[in-house]
Amino acid sequence: MVCNDVEWHYRGEGNCALVVADPQNRKVYRLVKKYFTQRLNQGSCQDTFVSKRELIDAALRHIVDYVRNVMQPLLYSKYVDSPEMTVIEDIFVKKVQPAVSDSRPVHRRNTSPDTLDGVARSALVLPDVCFISQTPEILECNKEHDVTTISIEIKPKKALLPHYQLQDGGSPVKRQVCKFCMHQKLKVKEYKWPQTSQYCPLDLFSGNRARMLHALLCLIKTPQNNLKICQNGTEVYGAGAMRDLGAVLKDFFGDSGQCKNSHVLMFLDLVIEILLSTQQNDNLLESTMLKKKCYNSSFVSRNGESLTGVLPPGCVLERIFTVQAMDHLHIQNILPLYQKILTHLEHHPEDRLKWGLDGPYTRELWPTSTDSKRDLCPSSIEYAVDKVKRFLISKTVQDCSVIVAIQPCRKGISKENSTISMNSQCFSYSIALVDLDPKPFDKIQSYYLQDLKITKAFQETFDLSTDGNESSDL
Repeated sequence: MVCNDVEWHYRGEGNCALVVADPQNRKVYRLVKKYFTQRLNQGSCQDTFVSKRELIDAALRHIVDYVRNVMQPLLYSKYVDSPEMTVIEDIFVKKVQPAVSDSRPVHRRNTSPDTLDGVARSALVLPDVCFISQTPEILECNKEHDVTTISIEIKPKKALLPHYQLQDGGSPVKRQVCKFCMHQKLKVKEYKWPQTSQYCPLDLFSGNRARMLHALLCLIKTPQNNLKICQNGTEVYGAGAMRDLGAVLKDFFGDSGQCKNSHVLMFLDLVIEILLSTQQNDNLLESTMLKKKCYNSSFVSRNGESLTGVLPPGCVLERIFTVQAMDHLHIQNILPLYQKILTHLEHHPEDRLKWGLDGPYTRELWPTSTDSKRDLCPSSIEYAVDKVKRFLISKTVQDCSVIVAIQPCRKGISKENSTISMNSQCFSYSIALVDLDPKPFDKIQSYYLQDLKITKAFQETFDLSTDGNESSDL
């Protein structure tokens, strides 16, 4: 049961959930919005006698099962905390919403779908990953000094260019320009953002430090909803706040006599080292080498430096990239498989539950390995189901966020904590992956239509040769 006597802090939100933080216990709570329950009602069977509250609880249990049974095996439990369900009271919902209202984006405050659903009596609770886990040594260090924790949240997005033949004469532009860069044109056209971002996911995932630094600098220039930096859990830089980042980081590192911009670069170098830090795992045999560069990337190499890089096995970016690559096809090639499944379900509706298309998300029904099932016949219905599930898993990870929390620590801290040294300073850090909800099976048609809009908007605003050649290896 959630205690009501807490000074709740706004942490963020999406279409389906409002996230608030309990600073005393360092927990975050995901509270259900009306948009979420409206979508549940649309997908539920009209002839079943299930209450709205039961629908909400079942959906939240599905999220817990999906994270625990699918995401943790694929992304490693070191990076993924499984949420827990907790009971909330009606008065709790009534108190929280006005308490954080002033901190919410203006466009979220007065629309019905963005209000909390008072019917819900459950929420998901997770550790507050804007802070580092409180091991005994960290607690002792915090007692000795007034320690500041800086966290950076990055939504890296899709890092792949398709390398296969697209059905229905798919535009060659998709093999030259990444989805994020193309989508930026549509978002500006639809007035979701005033300007396009120069960030490109392929640069961040390149493993090349120069390209990675360029990608992070682009995110700082136009953070949109892809970058957020917090100081002790409070946003100081991002779409919701634009404090002097150099001044914040100067306080964090201590006055070293360098200019404020140097502190920003020091911080980004530290983040890059952490993103490339490896975690031991016997199942990983080799590094991932990425050779492709998005045609739209603004990165310019100097002095003939190489653009290639390596993602060390087990680093968080390697895990994200490898799971994203479970989509061996593309939405244009997935759509016919999805339609084949729908046709099958018209005659065998019981197979929807048998295959767990809407849950349950068990290890028996859903892929927990990035390796494809090579023994399935491409013309079989089982092949179609497997490919669609892998596509949906990839979509989840394309929309996830990486949160890196960093705080200064003394040298010689035990191996129980992840530490890194830079410029004679020692830092303790943690890495977490969040926003790992399952994607609805019935949303595939929407993904297809959105893909068409994204491609059309990009081609209308960008003159790119469409001679059918793939972007070359770099």
